[in-house]
Amino acid sequence: MSDVRCPSCLKLFKSSTALVAHCEAPLSRCHISKSNKYGQAIDEFSGGFLGARHIIRPEVDVKNDNHIVGYNQYESTKPPDWKEPGEEPEARRWAA
Repeated sequence: MSDVRCPSCLKLFKSSTALVAHCEAPLSRCHISKSNKYGQAIDEFSGGFLGARHIIRPEVDVKNDNHIVGYNQYESTKPPDWKEPGEEPEARRWAA
């Protein structure tokens, strides 16, 4: 496998795992986890198996401060042509 590069800070990594860990690190000088394209980047790094979106915490009152408190929520994604187990195409169901 060839080296992979962070699209934000351009640092090289030996594996996609190391790149994702770099992106998730909260104290990193790289700010990719705070960018608008973070979900897209994680999707590309994981080969489409992982998605991320920024969630704002509703229980934190931020009216007096100009801060937004949130976190990145990760979720596994399904391919667009994914069929749930037990779901059969109509043509197979009636061809017997």
